[in-house]
Formats: sequence, structure tokens, C-alpha cells
Amino acid sequence: MNTVPKGAGRLVAITFGLLLVGACGDDDTVTLNVMAASSLSGAFADMETAFENENPGVDVVVITASSSALAGQIIDGADVDVFASADETQFDRAAEVVRFDPPRVLATNALVIIVPPGNPRAVTGLSDLARDDVLVATATEDVPIRKYTDRLLEAADVEANFVTFEANVSGIVTKVTTGSADAGIVYLSDLVGADVEPIEIPTDDNLLARYPIAANGESRRVELARRWVDFTSGEEGLAILEARGFAAP
Repeated sequence: MNTVPKGAGRLVAITFGLLLVGACGDDDTVTLNVMAASSLSGAFADMETAFENENPGVDVVVITASSSALAGQIIDGADVDVFASADETQFDRAAEVVRFDPPRVLATNALVIIVPPGNPRAVTGLSDLARDDVLVATATEDVPIRKYTDRLLEAADVEANFVTFEANVSGIVTKVTTGSADAGIVYLSDLVGADVEPIEIPTDDNLLARYPIAANGESRRVELARRWVDFTSGEEGLAILEARGFAAP
């Protein structure tokens, strides 16, 4: 009868476990950290899948939030390989502490008024946003969509009835879709998949948001970061952006 020394079974199990972990580990995977404005969430999720399919061994991690919040994280030392902002102001903030490549304009985005389905408050244009019976959702003052909104309303001489101030443009959409607000101003791309009704802003009165994007020139993964930037503005990337409601630069 064979006997196993006391503790040998546990040693075999531990050894086998370590071998299994070593076999399953993927030391060749490279992580690419992409920070992007919240309005780019859908487009960059699609690009993440496409880019990873074309680049085996690459794990793209897309972090989305308001551009102002992302710029603050970058300033505080976040590990970023690529930054795509919804305006030049927040990109420039981040570029004061990180040596990004010269930015290129990834896409443009017009603004649009959104209301709940059926337009219960009969909103027809910017002037209606000043009515006391129209509760308007917007973003906090540092968020790009708010800055664009303020410029738009100032030019139209409209003082909107803002009642809620969200952290990003997605929050505005949520307030309107849930009925917590009667209207809001968002990007045209936010209409994709949203249960809202758009109220068009005439072209002569509208603004175009511009999205700068650049690789971190000091990143350890700079060549891969530049490849991502090239991909986003290439044929496949532009097709994804267009499908998500963005316009060409």
C-alpha cells in the first residue's frame, strides 16, 4: 500500500494550481487606455471591438465621462494613452501637464433640443426653453455641452429655465427620457437609441462641437496609441462615427 507523506497532497494541489495559472495567463496582452467624452461612448465601444479584432493581443480600455472630469483625472496623473475631448478647452487643460501629440479633429457634432415623446409641452424652438412651465435639464458649467448651450442661448438672447444640472450629456438625456425634465439641449449623436423627440435648431442658429483627439506622446505605448488615433479617423472609424450620428471633421 502506497502512502503519501503528510502535506504532500496539498503541495501537489498548489503546484498544479500554479501551473494552471501560468498556462492561462496572457503576458503578451497590451492594454491601451483611451479616455473619451461621454458622447463618444457608443462610437468608441464599436471601435474598441473592431480595433481589437484587427490587433490581436491588444485590450482597449475606454474610459468615458465628461471631458472636464477626464481632463481633471489626467491632470491628477491618470494613466492615459489617448484623449478625445468634446471641446478644445478641456483638451488644452490636459495638455498643460501631458505632452500629447498635436491634436486632430476627430468629428463634429451639431446641437439639438430634445423633448419626451409626444412633446407634451409643445416646445418648438429655443425661445420656449425660457417658459416657466418648461423644465430644462442641462449640465454643470464646466462640461462642454453646457458651454456650447450657453453660447447658443446667449446668441439667441434666451434665458433658459434650467432646473437640473447633470455631470455629463448622458445625464441630460436620462432626465428627459424619464420625464424629470421637459427639454434639454444635447448633441445630435445623442439621438441614436434614445427615446426622445428631437426639435431641430436652424443651421444659422446652431453650433458645431469639435472633438480633438491625440495620443500621449510620452506613453510607453505611444505607437499603439497613434495607431488607435489613425484608426478612429480612417475609413472604418469614420463609418462608425457617422452611424452614431457624428459628422466628418
